[in-house]
Amino acid sequence: GDPVPIDFPGGRTSELTVAAIFEDSALLGNWVVDVSVFDTYLPTAPVSWISVLFPDGADDISSRAAVEVYTDSYPQVAVEDQSEFRKSQEDQLDQLLSIIQVFLGLSLLIAVLGITNTLALSVYERTRELGLLRAVGMTRRQLRRMVRWEAVIIALFGGLLGVAMGVLFGLAAIAAIPQEFVDIVSIPYQSLLGYLVVSGIFGMVAAILPARRAARLNVLDAISHA
Repeated sequence: GDPVPIDFPGGRTSELTVAAIFEDSALLGNWVVDVSVFDTYLPTAPVSWISVLFPDGADDISSRAAVEVYTDSYPQVAVEDQSEFRKSQEDQLDQLLSIIQVFLGLSLLIAVLGITNTLALSVYERTRELGLLRAVGMTRRQLRRMVRWEAVIIALFGGLLGVAMGVLFGLAAIAAIPQEFVDIVSIPYQSLLGYLVVSGIFGMVAAILPARRAARLNVLDAISHA
């Protein structure tokens, strides 16, 4: 019942009375005003959707049919119940996430090539060291395992850094977005953990060729390598 001054576009201000307070603003936004107020101060604003509320116990089929009587003349208008509307919004988000997943896959491919190149250079520069390790008793299998674990450590370190930076940038982006668009912050811990596991697996894959080359080094040639 308290009066609240509201600023509308164009420099106009109106004092409206609070009729109710709600918590879940994901669908309605932070403000809901009467249609007459909306038409008075925002006459040119497009109407993107209309919510129709039926009394408890109303039949779903007959209720939809009653609405479709008015929408059949507008082929661009879709009639959705609450679950269908939620699913359509989730589908749009899924499409965006799919695009992000494609870019993530490309970044992983580039990371694999980078790790492979780094390990190949490391094996070449440590040829004499690897030869000495083989000379004092390290087996080919142990040498391959050492190179693979180096790759896993590099990949996991990069994955941890990427996840941490991604979360920080995500939180910063959410803080910059108006609250009426995003009012719930959810961090997908399981997905982030999965990304770390995948990064470790890709590290193992990236180490295949460098580890094989290190294991095939001739001991005498490696020791005499300048």
